[in-house]
Amino acid sequence: PEPEKDKGLKVAKTDSRDVTRPGHTLTYSIEVENTGEVDLQDVQVVDTVPGQLIVTAVSSGGSIDGQVVTWNNVAIEADQKKSFSITVKVKDNTTNGHILHNVVVAKSDDHDLKDEDSDDTRVEKPAVKGTTVVVPQPVPVTAKTGAGAMALASILSGAAGLVVTLRKKF
Repeated sequence: PEPEKDKGLKVAKTDSRDVTRPGHTLTYSIEVENTGEVDLQDVQVVDTVPGQLIVTAVSSGGSIDGQVVTWNNVAIEADQKKSFSITVKVKDNTTNGHILHNVVVAKSDDHDLKDEDSDDTRVEKPAVKGTTVVVPQPVPVTAKTGAGAMALASILSGAAGLVVTLRKKF
């Protein structure tokens, strides 16, 4: 009798990011490898995308059902790899510090093989630095004497750090 051939299935995924922001786009790359000596004809790849993501594109004929992306009946020859991708957008209302935990499972029921991998990406909102705007209030200036001009210059230079040069016409 012939010795039984090795069988194996390995899946890996990454979005190549540790941190993202609301509104940003991520692309998950999935690689499924037949590590055995037997061709696989029935590989199913199922990726469950977190609810804070909107799926915008999938590769290679994958189907989308809500948050689940599936590739069915994928054929992978012995010692070969197949690549898939999912493009998503992070929802604008995703909370700061939220971890996007994304899991993919690859399996062959015919050969009783299964493997899974996951990817975690933290959502961080950009820091908003406070800005203060100083709007000077009008100061009456008399036309005859120019009285009040020095008061205006004093307010502007003191409150807003401005340098004002006043010229007097004769």
